Amino acid sequence: MTLEALIAAYGLPVVLLGAALEGETAALLAGMAAHRGWLPLPSVMAALALGSFLSDQGLFLAGRRLGRSARVQGWLAKPAARRAVDLLERRPRVFLLGFRFLWGLRTVSPLVIGASKVPARLYLLCNILAASLWGVLFASLGYIFGAGITRAFGRIEHAEHLLLWAIPIALLIGLGHWLARRRNS
Repeated sequence: MTLEALIAAYGLPVVLLGAALEGETAALLAGMAAHRGWLPLPSVMAALALGSFLSDQGLFLAGRRLGRSARVQGWLAKPAARRAVDLLERRPRVFLLGFRFLWGLRTVSPLVIGASKVPARLYLLCNILAASLWGVLFASLGYIFGAGITRAFGRIEHAEHLLLWAIPIALLIGLGHWLARRRNS
């Protein structure tokens, strides 16, 4: 089975899972797949938003349930988590809407918020709105990035060529994320 056939058969569930587990890299690649015509852009946006929403809602609930444990409290004392707590305490609504757009805070923030006194209903409403905005933004960026590659290098005829671009891009994004986390530790 070719890569195009796999994406056609399982594309949106893979997009949803990628948004939940990886985030921006998966979202950008999904937008590029939409540009290529493998997936409809509005469906990609919806799958990204839903994956992001479910992941962050699950992490919030985990923070709510486990937030008082010694292990989580020790983890919350680390620099990245401490910055998230400080931002949350200073500007709670802005933080609830914006954390997923802040480099290095996307995964830790829902746990921190869950361990805080933020009302679950407020988090739910902000999570719906922010996940929707995130899905539209990153799918659009991937779509535009796919258009830029097409203009710069011509129509990509085979999925393997897309992967030749996707792998170095994903590695660079991963390296940047690793360096940012290392600097913040």
